Amino acid sequence: MDVSTGEDLTSVTLAQIILETERSRRAGRPTAFLHQLIKHGEGWQDFVQKSLKSSLEGVMTSQREADRVFRECGARAGWLPTPPAERKAERKAETRQDLKALRQEVSSLREQLKALEERLEERRE
Repeated sequence: MDVSTGEDLTSVTLAQIILETERSRRAGRPTAFLHQLIKHGEGWQDFVQKSLKSSLEGVMTSQREADRVFRECGARAGWLPTPPAERKAERKAETRQDLKALRQEVSSLREQLKALEERLEERRE
């Protein structure tokens, strides 16, 4: 930020950094590409910026997806802790199984109780 004018100098500063870096490497950006940037002005620069931004976003999305897949595979193989979403799904499945087993047990106990009641009635008669 320019103290006297309040102007944002971020882009100017970054351009200076790129130029300084290029001077020391001598193999930086292709000259033809830089000529095109200068020749076509802001329209071309906007296009390049949007393209680079889009490409970078794509790379970042791919990286996040690769990380997610790696974590899932690692968790399945036992190398990493299970992700919270999978733990929740596993607990939910276990709860369903437990509930089903409890229902079967209650049903079995009801049948046994009914049989005992019938035997008790037969002895009373």
